[in-house]
Amino acid sequence: MSSLRLSLSLITPIVSLASLAPLPACNLGERATTGDCPDDEMCSGDTPRGLHFEGAELGGSLLPGGPLPTLAGGTQHLRLTYDPGDGSNGALRDLDRPYIADDDGGAGVRVERTNGPIVTLRGVASQTNYLRITDLDGALYDRKQLQGAAFLKLQLLPGQPEQILPGDAIVFAPGARDITVALLGQPAEGGIGAVRAVDESMKIELSGATRKTWDTIRTPALAAGLHAVQVTAGDRPAARADVEVVAGADEIVQQPMQAPLVVGSATMVCFSARAAGRHVAGLAWTFASDNGTATQALLPNCAAVKAEHVGAVNVTATAGGRTLATPLTAVITAGAAAPATIAAEATARREAAAIDTTAGERAAAQQ
Repeated sequence: MSSLRLSLSLITPIVSLASLAPLPACNLGERATTGDCPDDEMCSGDTPRGLHFEGAELGGSLLPGGPLPTLAGGTQHLRLTYDPGDGSNGALRDLDRPYIADDDGGAGVRVERTNGPIVTLRGVASQTNYLRITDLDGALYDRKQLQGAAFLKLQLLPGQPEQILPGDAIVFAPGARDITVALLGQPAEGGIGAVRAVDESMKIELSGATRKTWDTIRTPALAAGLHAVQVTAGDRPAARADVEVVAGADEIVQQPMQAPLVVGSATMVCFSARAAGRHVAGLAWTFASDNGTATQALLPNCAAVKAEHVGAVNVTATAGGRTLATPLTAVITAGAAAPATIAAEATARREAAAIDTTAGERAAAQQ
């Protein structure tokens, strides 16, 4: 077994309330996306709305996506579903027709086996190729380009999503918690950086832990210190990753905001608890505000701050035995967020003008 000490960082950028809206479905085949048969194909009339290619879900991730790259040497199970167009209000059904799964040569992923609507893929290399699903005569139900990814490195992430700044190292609070093993791979042709990859046959071993999903374990109660996790994934030998647990936080800092505070509208404000400059994951957070409300948002270390009036807003964040009071300012912007406040201020101006006997009725109404 090789030994690997990791610098752990979340690779997703800062999220805002706007970016937490549902993403367009990425698991659609080409026919399902365009509504048309590809020019170079003869299509089956049995799936006029095409197919959905539903891949593995990721631990430590808030938003779903389409099938991610399959790690070289690893596996991923795709579920084929379709909209039968029978008035069932868009409800999807497992593909229940005989089919052939063609990997088009398998440069990036190859078909290992099929079982009902499930196609099991094996990652080959950092390349792309089509997965074509046809009827027994070769007519296309739908097709989708899929990727393989060669292994680059491992990362350990909190199994319950948190907002973590890019580049931040991650340590964990004491106790029993969910930890996700993120597999990062080399992207396919022309890609840069690293991509999150899938190997549903990955082995994760930590003394006393239980398996929750293919990439996430539930640890026993962990005390401060290093705890070894052994990971075997793809075509790589077993490697060790250390879960570092710290007793508490040294400080709390506010993360950069992505939008201003608008009166009457909830804005996400996120914080990081740090120990020796590293993000402490797994803490319980509480929030308070002296102007309106601050309640926990979709992520545990983020508050939905909703100011009642323009001006100073002091938001208090507490976690890991530390507290930060951060001064903010609430504003009014043009748009749907604050029409009631704008209307109230306009009414107040008109009422004040009506008291001034030097203003006529038309002048008062326009102030």
